[in-house]
Amino acid sequence: MLHFPVSTPTLNTIEEEPGTPVPKVILDVPGPSRTNEIKGNIQDIGEAGSLHKYLISLHRQYGPIASFWYGDTQVVSVADPDIFQQQMHMFDKPIEFNSAYMPLLGDESIVYAKNARDRRQAYDRCFTTDRIDIYCPIFQEAAGELVRKWREKTEGEQIHLNTDMATFSLKVILDTFFGDHFEQEEVVAAFERAYNVCWCEMESRIVEDAPPRGSDRHTKFEEAITTMKNIIKSAAMTRELTLMEGSEELLIDVMIEQSPNEEHLFADSLTYAVGGYHTIANLLTWCFYYLAAHPEVQERVVREMMTVLGEAGSVSSQNVKKLEYLMQVIQETMRCAVISPWASRYDRQDGKLGVYYIPKHTPIIQALGVVLQDENYWPDPQRFDPDRFNTATAATRPAFAFQPFGFAGDRKCPFDLFTYVETTECLLSVLRQFELQLVPGQDVHRVYGLVTHPSQNIKITLKQR
Repeated sequence: MLHFPVSTPTLNTIEEEPGTPVPKVILDVPGPSRTNEIKGNIQDIGEAGSLHKYLISLHRQYGPIASFWYGDTQVVSVADPDIFQQQMHMFDKPIEFNSAYMPLLGDESIVYAKNARDRRQAYDRCFTTDRIDIYCPIFQEAAGELVRKWREKTEGEQIHLNTDMATFSLKVILDTFFGDHFEQEEVVAAFERAYNVCWCEMESRIVEDAPPRGSDRHTKFEEAITTMKNIIKSAAMTRELTLMEGSEELLIDVMIEQSPNEEHLFADSLTYAVGGYHTIANLLTWCFYYLAAHPEVQERVVREMMTVLGEAGSVSSQNVKKLEYLMQVIQETMRCAVISPWASRYDRQDGKLGVYYIPKHTPIIQALGVVLQDENYWPDPQRFDPDRFNTATAATRPAFAFQPFGFAGDRKCPFDLFTYVETTECLLSVLRQFELQLVPGQDVHRVYGLVTHPSQNIKITLKQR
């Protein structure tokens, strides 16, 4: 049986509810009129193919600050590094662009919580530099399993990157967050299947209505949520039963400590699992794709690895900083693939963005992906070039031109160092053993959802080094 602490208010609990209704004031910010009185420009977003593609068109036509209608709410979108900097203080996420998650995460998730700052502060202690070093053996073990699996392939046998990176990333997230309950492959596989059903549903709800209750799609979604809830509950119970004095604190321990009930625990557990798993899986997929497509970059990474780590050196939060060129490769992958296309916030006070007055509670989109592809900061933006991030070139750009983890209100993605170290360990473990080759004839392009993923399961082959 799970034992939850008594919930008591903390000293810095926020008084105002997130998601307060937006005043129905027509803002003096350029943008299109509503194409539908009820749905606003949602149909236009759907026709564009994604919110990111719609934002590209919006800012191309109306400039760095523009507005559009999401339902009956006027939304402001910003695609300017200098104006990003004006939003540093904003913490709260508007319900308009996060409500699609609620059926999955539950209304007790930190995404919607009144005391989100308190919870975030508690959970952040699991992502400090010292904590990342404790996770490194888990990264290494998972990367070693991946290498052993790939070593069993015959030369020329195709590997499906998306599939293998999803499994690798989920295994790491579940082991580091929730402990050894997820060492059983069948548990990881069951969680992954359920998660994939839910993720597809969440992405569809950004641009279309939820399926009717009782429909086949709705039933599959509810069944998948139940599966994940039961697995997380079982993991928490296992952790409580096996936790010994002196054990290293995991994220699940802090969540049990912070959670007044099972729904709260499930909501935050899944919120963090989603935040880490899907992003890192797609980042690794795109990294391997670009390395296979650019052999000269791949070999330069290998040379740096041998210089910094030698034949068998392992990655830590300290030496990852010495792998400067690999860091540039990861950063250029985030930029070129537009891993996280946008973020959203609102301000609790009236204010200005650029020259425009913005009332409090107005939803604000931070069009990160638009800026990451802006040729004013990134000449020939579709070209993959890690040298964009060398020290001299990076110094010529505004600091906020590259913000792949977000930046606002102490709500920057908590996984930044976790992501860099896990990704580095996986890439180097593979590159030590194999030369990557892209299977010819693939037509790979980006699909912009909540996270950007490839249009198909990218295929590579391996050659033993």
